[in-house]
Amino acid sequence: MKYVLQSVQSEDTIQLFEPSPPSAVGTPKTGLAHTDVAVFIRKAGEAGYSLKTITALDWEDRGDGNYALQFTAANFDTIGQFRYRISPVTGGDFVIYDDDVIVVEEIPVLPAEDPPVINLQTDSPPGLSPNPVQQGTTLSINGQNLLGASEVKIGGVVVPITANTNDQIQVTVTKPVPPGTPGVPIGSHVVEVTTPGGTVSPTTLLKVILNIADLPGSGFCVIHGTLYDWKTNLPAEGIGVFARLLDMPNLGMGIGWSDDTKTVATNSNGYFEIEVPRKVKIELSIPRDRYRRILIVPDAARADYISEIP
Repeated sequence: MKYVLQSVQSEDTIQLFEPSPPSAVGTPKTGLAHTDVAVFIRKAGEAGYSLKTITALDWEDRGDGNYALQFTAANFDTIGQFRYRISPVTGGDFVIYDDDVIVVEEIPVLPAEDPPVINLQTDSPPGLSPNPVQQGTTLSINGQNLLGASEVKIGGVVVPITANTNDQIQVTVTKPVPPGTPGVPIGSHVVEVTTPGGTVSPTTLLKVILNIADLPGSGFCVIHGTLYDWKTNLPAEGIGVFARLLDMPNLGMGIGWSDDTKTVATNSNGYFEIEVPRKVKIELSIPRDRYRRILIVPDAARADYISEIP
C-alpha cells in the first residue's frame, strides 16, 4: 500500500512474475516495454476498471522484473482507495508481487522516532564509561533509544561504532597515530550521538587521556609481592593493592596522568602483581596493612615491593 497526495503525479514500483502453480515460485517477467503492458485503474467508488494510457515516459524497466510506473495527477483525483492491475497486451495475466491498492489522501505524518537519551554519570550504568577513557580503548555510552545510531562524535571527531543496542553504544576512542591523522586528542570533550530520533549530548564532558601503553619511556615494571594473614601467617587472598601515578608527563593541553589509579587484589596464594610505567613517581598503598609509600618505579622489568625498590 502506498500513500499519495490527491491530484499529484506519483510513482509506484512493482514486480511482475509469470503465473505459476500454487505454492510455486514464479519467474520474474523481464524486459517489458510500455507497449507490452496494459494498465487498468479502478477509482474509489467505481465498479469497473478504466484503461490508463501510458507512454515511454510512464514506464521504466529497473531489471529483474522490477518496473517503475508513473501516474498522472488526473489518475488519482479523488480521495479514497484505488486499485490498479497490469496485463499483457497479448492476453493472459501477470502476477504482481506488490500491494496494488493505493490510498489517496493527505499523506499521514508518521510518528517520529523516540529521541535518544544518555544516562547521567550518577546512574547505573553511568552514561559514559569509563570516564576518563584512554585513547585507543573502548567507550560505552549508556542510555535509551540508542539503536540505529548513525554517528558518534567525540570533540567533533567521528569515531567508529563497534556495537549498538537500544541501551548501549560502544565506540573506539581513536588516537591520532601517526600524528596528523584523525583521532581524539587528549583533553575534555563533548560527546554527540546521532540516531533516527535526533542528536543528543550528555551534560558530562568526556576526559580523554593518553593510553598507558603509549607513554614515553623504557616500558613497564611489574611490582609484586605476597601478603599474609596477620593471625595465621598464611597467605591472604583478596587484599587490595593500589598504585596511583603521581607525576606523569604533561602531554598536550596540560593534561597528563596525575591521579590515575590502578588496582589489583591478591590471589589464593596471597600474591599480587601490578604493572606501572618505569621511572615515574607513584604512590603504592595496601590499605589493610596501612602501607603507603611514594617511590620512583625502578627501571626494571620486575621488582619486589619490599626488597627490590630503593
